[in-house]
Amino acid sequence: MTRRGIRRAVAVLAAAAAVALTAPFAQAGATSPDGATLSACARVRDLPGARITATEQVPAGSYTTPDGQTFTGLPAFCRVAAVTARTVRFEVWIPSGAWSGDYEAVGNGGFAGTITYAGMAQALRAGYATASTDTGHSASDTAGTWISDPVLLADWGHRSIHLMTGPAKAAIAAYRGHRPHHSYFVGGSTGGDQAMEEAEFFPRDYDGIVAMAPGMAYSHLMMSFIHTALPSERDPDAYLPPDKLALLNRAVLSACAADKAVPSDDYLTRPQDCHFDAATLLCPEDGGTSSCLTEPQVAAAEVIYASVRDPRTGRELYPGFVRGSEADPEHGSASSAGWYSVQSSGGHSLARQYAQPLFGRAVFGDPNWDWTGFDFGRDADTVGARLSPVIEATSPDLRAFAARGGKLIMTQGWSDAYNAQTLPIEYYDKVSRQLGGEARTRSFFRLFMQPGVGHVAGGPGLDGFDAMGTIRAWVERRTAPDSITAFKSSSGQTRPLCPYPQAAAYNGKGDTRVASSFHCSPVSGHAELPAGG
Repeated sequence: MTRRGIRRAVAVLAAAAAVALTAPFAQAGATSPDGATLSACARVRDLPGARITATEQVPAGSYTTPDGQTFTGLPAFCRVAAVTARTVRFEVWIPSGAWSGDYEAVGNGGFAGTITYAGMAQALRAGYATASTDTGHSASDTAGTWISDPVLLADWGHRSIHLMTGPAKAAIAAYRGHRPHHSYFVGGSTGGDQAMEEAEFFPRDYDGIVAMAPGMAYSHLMMSFIHTALPSERDPDAYLPPDKLALLNRAVLSACAADKAVPSDDYLTRPQDCHFDAATLLCPEDGGTSSCLTEPQVAAAEVIYASVRDPRTGRELYPGFVRGSEADPEHGSASSAGWYSVQSSGGHSLARQYAQPLFGRAVFGDPNWDWTGFDFGRDADTVGARLSPVIEATSPDLRAFAARGGKLIMTQGWSDAYNAQTLPIEYYDKVSRQLGGEARTRSFFRLFMQPGVGHVAGGPGLDGFDAMGTIRAWVERRTAPDSITAFKSSSGQTRPLCPYPQAAAYNGKGDTRVASSFHCSPVSGHAELPAGG
């Protein structure tokens, strides 16, 4: 993901943590309404598996973090900074006054290397104790030398959230006098992978988990970055500039208008039913190219739509992108929208930014490895053997998490231009097969596809929803989310998000800007998975 994308993902994690709490908060023992005293914060002295580097009683108001970010409107809190034996830095912020009694950890984006203070600030404002980690390395290491260290790589890709969680809960108990009643993790993109690492490998850490646009198949996602960038890397004429992406997107929306919930939508609700052929935009031999696609551009679009496959067997390595994800109509031809970053242009691509350092250092032992020569057969096998077990959480066996009463909500934007949109659907179906049917899966795990939503957020769709309110209701009141009300802050529009395999359908009457005018309807062609298969 681009740096802009990372910042956007972090902002969304912060927004997801903002929740209107209806229950009165518990007060902090003998503390005053303005918060605990410095001596109370200083009581946090010893943490299991971690060394405290700082404790600080922060008064209500504004606070500037160690990296220079300033957050306003914060309640008084105790700040605990610590580091594990494996160099994983983390911070815990604990409300001094009113407290929900719960703990919300927030995830990272991209290669991390920084603490997600924005998400922590929003969680704290909402009344939660909160924590975040840099995952064990610093973002100042722009060369990615940390990737060459197997310990640091495994901390980033697998262990850092778990290493933070035990000490964070201990810090909360030391300051507030008891451990949190319930613990939650919210993460998107890389944070979504962290969420799934927790559900699969550390199922007792969190009672409720929200995984947004999860990068759970991270090494295979890197193969996708290479796959989609190769056409324009090898032939600059194959590059689809923003205006051509917008052209392609408009053609898709026109051809597949039946796959919208209402005709006025500038996104598809059921993009999996759209099979638009980019070749219909092929430029005539004797015409201009301003309102059509050249042959190399059509071929590049077809590559991006196609799954990444092992050429020896045809086995899918990673899904392709759905129709409708080409551009963001809300932002016209902005270079930050749509497929801009999955191609290669002017030395920029996600393949160069992420796949090259990750594969070069962690798989091939060469910081200067040439990503353009990646072999999707032999090299994919090597990646699968050396890297995937260290950084991926794709096993459908979530029985341990389900057995301990954990609840999992996964979201995925249909207009995501980083992650292939259907990967969570493939994963959900695998979990259902593993557990013997959809009914068992729905009892603890629900997937919500987000029409028109980009990577974690953004896009023309309704990208806002109450993540913490939804997961808390499921965990604490056993109120399973049969739908989630999504909203668009800029327009005030609302619409239901429906659990897969359902999608929002218009009732046929009523204001199309209001959620009550829609209902959740099964997607055509989906049947209940049979028991055992």
